Amino acid sequence: MRIRASSTTSASNLRAIGVAMHMYMQEHQGYLPGPIINGQRPFYGTHPSLDRNLPNFLYPYMGLPEPRERVILMEAFTFPEYLTHDPDMTGPVYFATSSLTFGGRRKNPWGYASSDPAKVGSPSMLMYETDVDASTAMLLTEIDQQSPLINGSQGWSSVLPEKPYHGDIRNQLYLDGSVRAVDVE
Repeated sequence: MRIRASSTTSASNLRAIGVAMHMYMQEHQGYLPGPIINGQRPFYGTHPSLDRNLPNFLYPYMGLPEPRERVILMEAFTFPEYLTHDPDMTGPVYFATSSLTFGGRRKNPWGYASSDPAKVGSPSMLMYETDVDASTAMLLTEIDQQSPLINGSQGWSSVLPEKPYHGDIRNQLYLDGSVRAVDVE
C-alpha cells in the first residue's frame, strides 16, 4: 500500500512538472528548459551547481518564490519512497533522457549542460517539432541502479536504490505531458 501511494505521488508530481514544462516552452518559442544535466535533484536556488537543474527553470511555473537562498527543496521533485531511500537527498530523483530522434538525427533534447545556451548544443525546440511523436518521447524517468539509461560511471549511481522505487514499474514523463507507469521488464 505504501509503495502504491508513493507511486501515485510520483505520477502526480510528474504531471505537475509536465504542466510547468509546457508553460515554460510556451513562453520560450517551444524550446525545452536547459541545458540540464541527466541526474535531476529536487532543488532550485542560487547555488551555481543548480544552474543545470530542471527545478531552477521551472520554479516560476510551479508558483514558487524567486530563490533567495542557495538551495531550496522543490517538493514536486520528490516522492515518499525516494525520501525513504535517500533522506539526505544526495542522489537524483529523476533521469532526464539524453537522446531523442528528430529531424532525422539523435540529439539531447535538453541541450548540453557544458555548452553556452546561445551556441549549438542548446535545448531543442520540441513543442512544434513535427517528426517527434510526443506520446512516445520520454523526457524524465524515475532512476535506479537497474535502469538501462545509466552506465554506472555517474558519480551518483551508487546512491541510487538497487531496484526501482515502486516494485516492477518506473513512472515516466513524456513530451505530450502524459505520465505512465512503465514495466521495468
